[in-house]
Amino acid sequence: MRTEHRYGIWLALAGIVTLGLGLRVWGLTFGLPFDYHVDEFLYSLTARISRERIHALFGPFQILVLSLRRLLLPLLGQLDLPARIAATLESPTSFQLIARWSSAVLGAATAIPLFLIGKRLWNDAVGLLAAGFLAVCFIHARSSHYGVPDALVCFLVVLAAAHCTRLSPTGQVRPYLLAGLFAGLALATKLLAWPIFVLIALLHLTPGAREAGGLETEAGGWLRRGLRRLLSGRLMAAYAVGLATFLLTAPQLALHWRATLAWWKASFEVGAQGGMGRILLDEGPAWWFYLNALDWGLGRLLFAASLAGVILIFLRRRPRQVALMLCFPVLFLAFVVKPVNMYFARYALLAVPFLLLAAGDLVWSGLGRLRLQGRTRAVAAALVAAVAAAQTAYDLVLHDRLLAREDTRTLAKRWIEDHVPQGSTVLLESWWFGPQLASEKRAVPFSHRTYDVRLLGPYGLSERSQTFGPSEGTPTVGEYAGQGIEYVVSNSITADSHLLDAREDRAKRDFYRRLDGEAVLLKKLSPYAGEFEAPRVFEHTYGPATYLDRMVRPGPVIKIYELR
Repeated sequence: MRTEHRYGIWLALAGIVTLGLGLRVWGLTFGLPFDYHVDEFLYSLTARISRERIHALFGPFQILVLSLRRLLLPLLGQLDLPARIAATLESPTSFQLIARWSSAVLGAATAIPLFLIGKRLWNDAVGLLAAGFLAVCFIHARSSHYGVPDALVCFLVVLAAAHCTRLSPTGQVRPYLLAGLFAGLALATKLLAWPIFVLIALLHLTPGAREAGGLETEAGGWLRRGLRRLLSGRLMAAYAVGLATFLLTAPQLALHWRATLAWWKASFEVGAQGGMGRILLDEGPAWWFYLNALDWGLGRLLFAASLAGVILIFLRRRPRQVALMLCFPVLFLAFVVKPVNMYFARYALLAVPFLLLAAGDLVWSGLGRLRLQGRTRAVAAALVAAVAAAQTAYDLVLHDRLLAREDTRTLAKRWIEDHVPQGSTVLLESWWFGPQLASEKRAVPFSHRTYDVRLLGPYGLSERSQTFGPSEGTPTVGEYAGQGIEYVVSNSITADSHLLDAREDRAKRDFYRRLDGEAVLLKKLSPYAGEFEAPRVFEHTYGPATYLDRMVRPGPVIKIYELR
C-alpha cells in the first residue's frame, strides 16, 4: 500500500510538471523570427560578443544555450519545419528559439525541487500543492516563455534551497557541496540571486526538527552553537564551492574585472533616479510596485493565501520554514529589489516559489483544523487549491492564447510593405517596439520591400537625443519633413512613456499632439478590442501582462503617419 501511495505521489508530480510545460510551450514562438523582446536580443548579442571578448552579462545561461545550440542545430536543420521557425534557426536568431525552449523546460522543472522542499519541511501534500500552484502561476510561466535567464535563475535558486533543507552540522557534506554549487550557478546567472548564500547560512545555523531543543532552547545556548557553526568546515566548503563555480561560469569578473565593473556601474547609473535614464518606469514607491506585480502575477486570492501562509509560519515559529521565508521573499524584496529603484516585475520572481510553499501550507493546515483526514482531506485540498489558483491559471491561458496570435508589429510590417512604396524614407520610433523593416544595410526575414530606415534613441520621436544622456531638445514635425522623412511609425511603448522631468514630459506630450494634427494618420493597429486603450503599463514592454481580457493580440499600439 505504501508503494502504491508513493507511486501516486510521483505520478501526480509528473502530471503537474507536464501541465506546467504545456502552458509554457504554448505561444513559445511569439513574434519570431523578429526581435520583439529587447532583453532576448541583448543576451543573444552578448553571447556572440563573448566569442571574442567575454561580456559582463555572460554566464551560465549563455553557456547552456550555446551548448544546446551546437547540439541541436544539426538535428533541427534536417526537419521540415514551418517557414518562420526555419528562418529563426538561421544564425544568429537561433539563440532566441533555443533559449525560449530552455526557459520553458526549466520553468516547468522548477516544480520538482519545489515539491522536495515542501515534502522535507512539511509533507507530500504541501509539496504537491506548491508545485501545482507554480505550474499555473502566471508571472512565473510568463517569464518562462522568453529567452532570458529568469526561469534558469529561479530553477537554480529553488534547487539550491532544496539541498539546503538537508543541511546539518552533524550530517553529510554532500548537501553543502551541492547547495554551494547551485548557489554559485544562480549568482553567476543573475547577481540579484545573492540572498541564496544567506539562506545557506540560515538553514545551517537553524536547528532542524530532528535536533533536540529546536527554538525552544534558551537564547544563550543557541547563540553559542550558532557561533561554532559559523566556523564549520561544511559551511566553508559550501561557500568555497559556490565562489569557485561563480568564477568559472562568470569568468569576466576575473579576466576583465575593470570593464565588467564599469559596465555594471553604468547600468545602475541609468536607473539611479528611479527610471530608465530620464524615462519614468513607474509611479509610486518600489515596494508598492512589487506588491502590485505579485498581485497580478499570482492572482489576488493566491497572493492573499501566500501572505497569510507566511504570517502563519512565523506565528508557529517552525525553525527551518521561518528561515526559508525570512530569506525568500522577505530578504530578497527588502534588500535587493527596493534599493535598486528599478521597476521590473521579474525581479520579484525569485520570491514566488517560496510564497507558494506558504500558500500550500495554509491550505493543508487549514483543512487539518477542520478535522478532515485521509482521502477526504486530499480531495478538499485539491478543490480549495483549484479555487485559489483559478485567476492566475485563467490569466495564463489568456496570455498564451495572445502569444499564439500575430503581433501588431507583424501586421504593421505587412501593411507598410503593401502600401508604402519601395525605397521610401521611414522613421521608426524603436527597432524592438515597432515593425522591423528591411533596408539595404539590414536584411529582415519575410520582407518583400526595402526602405531607407531611420532609427531614433530611447526617448522616441519627441527627442533629438540618441542616448540616455541629457535632453537635446524637442524637434518639430516640420523638422522631420525637412530631413526628407516621408513616413513616421510610432509605438505606444515609447510614445506613452513619461519623463522624470515635468517640463520635458510636457514637451513630449505636446509633440505627439502636434504629430496627430500636422501629419496624416494612415493606419492604426491596436492590440485591444474595440476602441479600448489601456493606460501605459511598463511590463507590456516585454509582452502581455495586464488587461489580458481586453486584448485580442500581443504588441503595442502602432500608428503609421505620412509627412506632407
